[in-house]
Amino acid sequence: MGAASREHGDHPTILVGDVPGYRIGPLSTREPLSDDNVIYACHSCGPFIFTRQRAAWSNMASTHALPCPSDPAGWSDTSTDLGFTPFMESWILNEMRNYYRNGNANALYNRIATAKKWAVEHNVPVICNEFGAYDGTSQLEDRVRYYTELTRIFGELEIPWQHWFMILDEEGEVIPEYREAFGLD
Repeated sequence: MGAASREHGDHPTILVGDVPGYRIGPLSTREPLSDDNVIYACHSCGPFIFTRQRAAWSNMASTHALPCPSDPAGWSDTSTDLGFTPFMESWILNEMRNYYRNGNANALYNRIATAKKWAVEHNVPVICNEFGAYDGTSQLEDRVRYYTELTRIFGELEIPWQHWFMILDEEGEVIPEYREAFGLD
């Protein structure tokens, strides 16, 4: 990697995200490259049924208004009210059944801490260069809680981050509720 620039004596930092979907799980099982000027990139897309609700490309076009964090009380009684049907793909139904476990701060922390642990063990830097929630029908207050928690976790674990998706209003200004969630004040 970076052989062309290295041939000319340059040694720029290379951002590497070479595992499927930039997922943290596969990243944490790979061996780092021998190059010492690499930052390893991962994405944090979970919990997927929250971050991609109503997104047609995720086959969850009917899902909507999932709470974040998850609310275990009454979850199984309300899943059909949130757009889940027994005819959905099995992975979606599995995510729905486990949302009470995976849609909370502890689960988010544990997933991201896996990337940090790998980076520390291999003495390499890591960045989360994509996270975000599709705002098709998720509630603003749920996205704000989600973003606030993720940026807190990234800060605690000293992982740089980059947000994916819109945080601007029609006038091109940052949505006020997001200013605090992303620490922009």
